[in-house]
Amino acid sequence: RHLSDMNSIEAMEFLKDQNPQRFMILKMDGTLMEIMHRVQEEAVEKIEHLTQELMKTEPIPVTEDVMEKTRHLNSLKLMAEEIVLNEVIYKLR
Repeated sequence: RHLSDMNSIEAMEFLKDQNPQRFMILKMDGTLMEIMHRVQEEAVEKIEHLTQELMKTEPIPVTEDVMEKTRHLNSLKLMAEEIVLNEVIYKLR
């Protein structure tokens, strides 16, 4: 599953399952949605940045094949998403 497919409901379910005490504290003090939005923004920014950095080390192939270029970009984005999942999404806040 792609990080971009994960919506805020699923992210909250992840937090609820993995750290139920933290989930309840954030819910009770009214900061749950604020933190979810902040995490989402941070994740999107980091994915975009990492994808650009990965393109520097693994440039788009020089070819007329649009599908090959698309596969390459998707591969880089998936790598960036995996890093962001571990560094941003799964990080305790």
